[in-house]
Amino acid sequence: MFLRNNLSYLKPKNIQDFGQKCFFCGTFFLSSALPISAFFYLISIGISIHKINISFAKDKYNQILLISSGIMIFSNINAGLKKDSFSSYSLADIWLDLFNWFPLFLLFISSQRYLKSSQQRKLFSKFLISGTIPVLISCFMQAWLGIEGPLKTFNGLIIWYLDKVNYSDIAISGLFSNRNYTATWLSAVLGFSLFEMLDKNKNIYQKLLITIISILIFLFTILTFSRSGIISIFITLIIIFRKYKVILPLISFYGLSNFIVLTLLSKKVIDLKDLISLKVARLLILNPENFLNFNRIELLGNTYNLILENPILGWGASTFSHFYRENNGIEDVQHTHNIFLELSYNYGVILGIVLTGFVLKLLINGFKSIYFSYFWDSNFLIDICWLTSTTVICINQLLDFTYYDGKISILIWILLSGIKSIIQDKRIKLNVQN
Repeated sequence: MFLRNNLSYLKPKNIQDFGQKCFFCGTFFLSSALPISAFFYLISIGISIHKINISFAKDKYNQILLISSGIMIFSNINAGLKKDSFSSYSLADIWLDLFNWFPLFLLFISSQRYLKSSQQRKLFSKFLISGTIPVLISCFMQAWLGIEGPLKTFNGLIIWYLDKVNYSDIAISGLFSNRNYTATWLSAVLGFSLFEMLDKNKNIYQKLLITIISILIFLFTILTFSRSGIISIFITLIIIFRKYKVILPLISFYGLSNFIVLTLLSKKVIDLKDLISLKVARLLILNPENFLNFNRIELLGNTYNLILENPILGWGASTFSHFYRENNGIEDVQHTHNIFLELSYNYGVILGIVLTGFVLKLLINGFKSIYFSYFWDSNFLIDICWLTSTTVICINQLLDFTYYDGKISILIWILLSGIKSIIQDKRIKLNVQN
């Protein structure tokens, strides 16, 4: 229904409008068919960059990205000079990691042209939610139909994983390769689905449809049993409704449940293994299986020590698993599970501070210009929900680094681009009023 109501927008009027349509098409295919999505995004980037004024380098946010790019290249050169520490394959991976960043820097810059107005942002919301429907379908296929993947098309170019989570017969991951990726995506889309629910410009049938979609997003986020996903639900409700009483019953129920569980364990009324075997126990964010797991603490401590050994330029991307094992790591992990630590390990603490500061500055300015002037208006509502989803997906990168899934990293940079567009939009309107 979302797409049917906006089919008229898919007919381009000029080259700029064609870029806008490609941007929306890329958004629609992002979750379910990344190669198709990337094709449309590349077209939109090319058109937008072609139209960008040469003075774009004067923008302070763009300057930060240019500086970050230079630091990354210099860090990789430094890692290349130490190539005896790696195999030639690892050295190639160090340079290939730049593709996780440089194209997305361009996406951040170019997407601002397609997100300047509240109307453009509302359309993005519709295409993003429509594109999330395949994720919900894949979760339903896995949870209730028992279908397992991978499901491949175009000779494996597009893959729906539907992998069974190794410790649970009911936890789901949907078409993503990892349940935490699914939780990150759904929790980021939840804010937009709430906007569509709260928008007063919809008829009863549209309200019913988006309500069903929102309930499914909420339900499947919980069924991933991802701690960061469940935390994101609470954060989303708090920011959008701005009233803690909205989630007080949920927090109270959750806290009471965990208190009862931990009391039963301490009194030896129930055994930990028996508790973990109970499906209902896995609904607890502080599941004893997770609560008593210290591997993440060891991972963070080990990463911190490695960063201290090479703090200025880092060790090089894709080398973490190698040096982590050499440093007596107890897990088979590929990255640090935290965006600041990941950047600091790969490229040095300076870059970690620069890029995390970049994101933090955007969010702070976003809250200043959006949140504290927020009132119940459709144009402001899309912006507050946009800010919410951006905050949630960024917090996820602190709790569990899901950035390396291309779908999520693309969504992150588009949402950040939207925040910058919103800030500029508010400044322009303020200047006009004055």
